[in-house]
Amino acid sequence: MSASRLQKLLKLLESNNESTRKAASKQICDIAKAHPSQLVSITRKVHALLYHSNWETRVAAAATVGGLADAFPHQSVQDLAAACSTPANASQQALYQVDVPLASFDLDKVLRKGQPLLASGGQEYDTAGDSSLPLSERVAKQRQMLRERLGLGKGMEGKAFDDIINTDELVNEDDLAAALTAPTPKAQASAARAARAANRQRSATPEKQQASELLRSESMSARERNKLKRKHKALQRQDSMKTDAQARAAGIKACAHEDSPNSPKLGKAGGSITPQSAAAAAAGTVLSDEQAAEQDEAEWQAIECGSWPFQRLADQLCNDILSPVWIVRHGAAAGLRELLREQAAAAAVEAPLLDSTSGWASPGGVGLRRLGVVLPDTLEQASAANAAWLEDVIEHLLCVLALDRFADYVSDQVVVPVRETAAQALGAALQPTSLSTLQRVLELLSSMHKHQEWSVRHGAFTGIKYLLASRPEVSGVLLPAALPVLLSGLTDKDDSVQAAAAEALAPMAPLLLAPEYEQVVDKLRDILWKLLSSMEEELSVVTSSSLSLLAALYSPPAHFTADVALSSQLPVLWPFLLHNMSSVRMAAAISIERLATAGSDPAYAAALGPEAPGPGAWLQPVAGPCLRLMLQCLMTERDARVQQGLLRAWSSLLEQVEAADLAAGLTVHDLRAMLNMIATPCGHALDTSQLVIPYQGRLVPWGSDVAEEAGFSARPAKKLKVKDDSSQSLSGMSSQAQGAGSGAGRLSLDPEAWPGMEDQEPAVKSRLVASRVMAQLCCKLQGQEPPIIPGLLYQQVQQPAASSRMASSLVILHWLQLVAAKCRDAVAAAAVKAEPTQATLAAIKLEVVGAAVFNLDQGSAAIKADPNVAVKADPSAAAKLDTATDIPAVVEPSALTTVALSAAICAEVPEVLPDTCLAYLGAPGASMPSPPTADPYSELAPLYARMRRDLYALVNASLQVGFMLTLPSGIPIEQVSSEGAIAMAAVVPPEADVGDVAAAKAALLQSASHVQVT
Repeated sequence: MSASRLQKLLKLLESNNESTRKAASKQICDIAKAHPSQLVSITRKVHALLYHSNWETRVAAAATVGGLADAFPHQSVQDLAAACSTPANASQQALYQVDVPLASFDLDKVLRKGQPLLASGGQEYDTAGDSSLPLSERVAKQRQMLRERLGLGKGMEGKAFDDIINTDELVNEDDLAAALTAPTPKAQASAARAARAANRQRSATPEKQQASELLRSESMSARERNKLKRKHKALQRQDSMKTDAQARAAGIKACAHEDSPNSPKLGKAGGSITPQSAAAAAAGTVLSDEQAAEQDEAEWQAIECGSWPFQRLADQLCNDILSPVWIVRHGAAAGLRELLREQAAAAAVEAPLLDSTSGWASPGGVGLRRLGVVLPDTLEQASAANAAWLEDVIEHLLCVLALDRFADYVSDQVVVPVRETAAQALGAALQPTSLSTLQRVLELLSSMHKHQEWSVRHGAFTGIKYLLASRPEVSGVLLPAALPVLLSGLTDKDDSVQAAAAEALAPMAPLLLAPEYEQVVDKLRDILWKLLSSMEEELSVVTSSSLSLLAALYSPPAHFTADVALSSQLPVLWPFLLHNMSSVRMAAAISIERLATAGSDPAYAAALGPEAPGPGAWLQPVAGPCLRLMLQCLMTERDARVQQGLLRAWSSLLEQVEAADLAAGLTVHDLRAMLNMIATPCGHALDTSQLVIPYQGRLVPWGSDVAEEAGFSARPAKKLKVKDDSSQSLSGMSSQAQGAGSGAGRLSLDPEAWPGMEDQEPAVKSRLVASRVMAQLCCKLQGQEPPIIPGLLYQQVQQPAASSRMASSLVILHWLQLVAAKCRDAVAAAAVKAEPTQATLAAIKLEVVGAAVFNLDQGSAAIKADPNVAVKADPSAAAKLDTATDIPAVVEPSALTTVALSAAICAEVPEVLPDTCLAYLGAPGASMPSPPTADPYSELAPLYARMRRDLYALVNASLQVGFMLTLPSGIPIEQVSSEGAIAMAAVVPPEADVGDVAAAKAALLQSASHVQVT
C-alpha cells in the first residue's frame, strides 16, 4: 500500500466537491480491503477527520467509517448462537462491564447534576488565566484574539491593522498591569458581592459535574468517590507542569477557538486547527508515531485472536460524544451512527476463530472469518458483553440528548445537529436489543418531555422518533406507551418541540389508522387543524411536519366522515400552497390530494347507508376556488417535485367532485382568468388582476383592499430571484427553514418571479402543464349548461396575440386527445365483448348517437353494460341500426371505428375550435396570421412598425437622389411583409447605394431580418 496515496485520499475528504469526497471514501475502503493488516492504522487516521472543523468533511469521514464497517464484518451473537450446538447452562461474566446498568440508570439525576453541553467548554478564554505565560505574551495573545473576533486581522488595501493604527499607543502593558494589580473600589465591591452570591449559590445548589463522571460515579461508594476526587485534583496539579498536557491543552484551545459560537464562520474550515490536533484533544493524549504504531500492532493482534475490529474506535467515540466541544460531539455521534448501523449486533463480541487469514483477513478477501468451536460459555460471555456495551453507549447517547444545548438558527428555524445525529445513533444501537431494553429507553426518554428546558424536551421527542423508526416490528407494542407523550408534545409551547413530536408520529400513522385508535386519531386531527389555523408567526418549523402528519392521517385506509365541517377546514391549507418553503408547499399539496379522496372507500360509503351524500359532495363549496388557486400555483411553481404533487392533487379533485358542483363553483371570471394566466407571454410579469390570494378561508383579488391590508401590493417593488430556499447555517449544515405564518412574509407569490419571466423554455413548460390540466377541466365540465369553456376558448383563439392563440390551441389539442382516448377505450371494450359483426354494429351505434352515448364520465361504462344504450338514448336511430345488420362481414371494423371516433369527438368538442386552429395553420406568414387582414401578432407589431418606418426612410432617401422604389403590386406600404421589404432593398442600384440611402438600406435589412428570426 502506498502511504502517499492514502494521505492524498484522506486529504480529498476535505474537498469542497461532494463527488470527490464520495470517490475518496470508496477508494480508502478499497485500500483497506486490499491491505487488511492496515485496518487499524487507516481507522485511526479516518477517526481524526471525524473532528474536522468542516461539516462536509465530518460527514465524509463518518461515511468512510460506515464503509469500513461494511467491508470488515464481524460475527454477531446470532452467528455464534447458530454455530453453538449445545445450549448454555450458566451465566458467565462478560469481558465488558457497564458502569451503571440501564435498569438503574437515573436520567433525572443527570439532568439535575450534569453540566450542560454547549458549543464549547470555554477553553478559548484560558489564555488570560494562564499564569505560566509572561504578562507581555498574555497581552499579545489577547490582543490577537480580539482582532480576529472583531474582524480586524486585515485593514485597508490588505495592510495589517497595526500598520494603520498602533494599538500599543492606545493601551499598553503598563495599563493592563495597573488594572490587574489595582482594582477600583467599585470593582472591589462588585467582586465582594459576586463572591458572596457564589458562596450562597454553592451552598444551595450542588456543583455541576461532567456527564462522564456521573456515569462512572453511579456505581461507586462515597469513599470511592472521594478518593477519585482527590486523585483527580492531584492529576490536575501534575498536568500543569507536563509538556504533553500543554500540547493537549493547546489542541483543545485551538479546536474550541475555531468552533466557538462567536466565531465569524462557525463550522467552516479554518487554518488554525488540524484534524490530528482535534482528535488528540478529544482523546486526551498526543501520541508519537512510535506509540501509535505500537498501539496499532497490539490492537491488530487482538483482532487476529477474534476481537471486534472496531473496539478501540467505538470506545473512543463513546467517550468523545460527551466532549464540551460541539464539533467533537457531532463527529463522534456521526461515527457511532455509521458504525452501529452496520455492526451493532457484533459490538464487543469475542469470536473464537478457526484461523486468522480467512474471509476479509486475507488481502482482497470478503465475508466473515471462519469460526472455530463455539462453546456455550463463549456464547454466553459474548452475549453479555454485547448487551453491556450497547447499554453503555445507549446511556452516553441519552446523556447527550438530555444535556446538549447547542443550537443554531437559520431564518427562524432551529438546527440541532448534535442531538439529531445522537438520536440517529441511538436508533442504530437499539436495533439488536431486547424489547425490555426498548421499553426502558422509551421510559427514560418519556421522563424528559416535561422538563422546563425546551432543548431537553426536543431531545426526548427526537429520541422517541428514531426509537420507534428503528424497530418497526415492535413499534405496535411501544406505541400505546408513547402516544400520551407524543400527544402532549403536539401541544407544547415551543414550535420546535411540536415539530419533533409530529415527525415522530408521522411514520406511525399506518398503525394509528387501526380501529382501536379511532378516538386518538380524531383527537390528533383536531389538534393539527387547530395548530395550522392558529399559526401567527411568519415562519414556524412545525408547519411541514404537521402537514405531513395530517396527510398521513387522512390516507387510506382512514375512515372518517367527509362533511361540511371538512369543507370548511380545507381552505386552511390554501396559504401553504404559496409558502416560501418547497417542503411546506409539497406537504400542502399531498394533504389536499388525501382530503380529495375523503370518503371514497366503497365499503365505508356502504356502511354509511343510502341516505348519505356522495363521496365528493363535501367538495361543492371549495372545489372551484381550490382549482383556480392550484392552477395559479402550477404556473408559478419552480420545483418539479412540488409541481407533480399539485398535478396529483388536481386530478384527485376532478375525479371526486361532481361536474354540476364544479360548474357552480367556477364563474366565467374564474375560467377567463385561468386561460389568460396560461397565455402570459414569455418575459412578461403575470397580470395582477388575474391573481388571487387566500385570506381567512376565501380567495380575494390581488389588488383588492383586503389584499393590501394583508400586505400584498398590486405592484411589487422588485423581482424575486430565488433558486433554492435552503440557506447555510452557522453550524455549516445546509437546511431549510420550514414553517408558515400569516401575511405576506410567508407567501412566495410574486407576479414577476414566475419561471417564464426569465427564459422561454420554462415558460413553455409551465404553459404545457397548465394546458393539460385545463383540458381535464374541459372534459369534466362537458355537457354542463351553459357551455362556458368552448366560448372562452374561441375568444382566446381569435386574439391577435400569439401567446393567447398558442395557449388556447394547446388546451384544445389536449382536450381532443383526452376525448379520443376515451372513445378508443369505449370502442375497444365493445369490440372485445361482441362478435365481429356485433362489433361493427356497436361502432355504427356509436357513430349515430355519439353525443348521447358518450358522456366522458359515463359513456364507457354505458357501452360496456348495454350495447343498445344508443337506441335508448335516440329512438330515431333504430331504423339506421336495423339496416346495419346487412353490412357484409368483410367490412373492416377499423374503418367504421375511425368514423365513429370522429363522430364522438365532434359531439364533445365544438367543430369551430379545431377548424379555427386549422385555418390559422394556413396563414401565409407571421405578417398575416389572420387572413385576409395583414395585421401581425401583437407581440410582433412593434417590430413590423419599426421595419416599415425604415422602409419609409429608404423610400425618402431614394427620392432625394432621384431614384424611386416601386412597391409590390397591389400591396400598400403599411402591409409590406419582411420578404417584400428585403426585395425592395435589393433593387437599389449600386450607384445610389451611398450616403443616406446606404444607411437606410442597412437599417431596413437589419429590422427585416430581425422580424424573420423572431
